[in-house]
Amino acid sequence: LMILVFTLGVLFFVSIALLIGIAFHKYKINTLMTTMITLTLGVLGGQFIPIQIMPSFVQDISSLTPNYWILKFALQLDQNYVPNSLWIVFSLMIAVIILLNIFHGYLIKRRQLWEK
Repeated sequence: LMILVFTLGVLFFVSIALLIGIAFHKYKINTLMTTMITLTLGVLGGQFIPIQIMPSFVQDISSLTPNYWILKFALQLDQNYVPNSLWIVFSLMIAVIILLNIFHGYLIKRRQLWEK
């Protein structure tokens, strides 16, 4: 189950990186945007600073990031606790990954039509 949590997390961030790569034509801007988004999500999600010591408004925002949910479920699974909400969050992450991939296809087709 832990492998599933991390696999979904990786697929989610790969989907975001692909979306950024398709949206921006220049390599430097693409790299900058990917790094900014990844670091922002990491800080807000509690990867670098524990959420408990962050201000309350940042704690509220952090619950909206995928990093928060991945870390939360990884810690709960490490303690042999499987919450009921795990499957809901898995379903939402899979839905977002599918939607991002559909959007990738749309952007690629649009770019191909535009470049002709």
